[in-house]
Amino acid sequence: MAMNIIAFLSCSNQQKRMSSEDVVNAHTTISDELEVPYVLAENYFVRNDFDETSLSTPKISSREEFDKIFGMATVMGDQGKPTPIDFTKQFAIAVISPADELAVKMKAVSLQKKEGHLLLRYKQDIGAKLSMKIQPFLLLVVDKKFDGQVAVEEEK
Repeated sequence: MAMNIIAFLSCSNQQKRMSSEDVVNAHTTISDELEVPYVLAENYFVRNDFDETSLSTPKISSREEFDKIFGMATVMGDQGKPTPIDFTKQFAIAVISPADELAVKMKAVSLQKKEGHLLLRYKQDIGAKLSMKIQPFLLLVVDKKFDGQVAVEEEK
């Protein structure tokens, strides 16, 4: 009976040791960059009294701060409501281009976290000249579990 217990314990220890080694090996092969999930916020507009030079960081952490920059652009239909943002559980990342007469579409390429910092890579597609000025922007909603300083980088 004692031999059975010793054999069982040695097998158990060997399994734990192998699991630890597997974890270490897996950890070293995983990239330091983590893809961060996000939701593209829709049905908002940049307020016409907002000065884009006053946006010191692309990260928006409170409803009060958000409402100084964006208004709701509710339209009819099933998809007409603005994307809900719960600032107790989420934060927003905004990239705002200067107002222009060109049709500009902004698109998120990737959002990654590395060493506690978030990097948003985005792309702008510039279209035809318009008869009015528009304020292009990109607005993402991110879970606070991915919180960190945010930097943005435009891909050309």
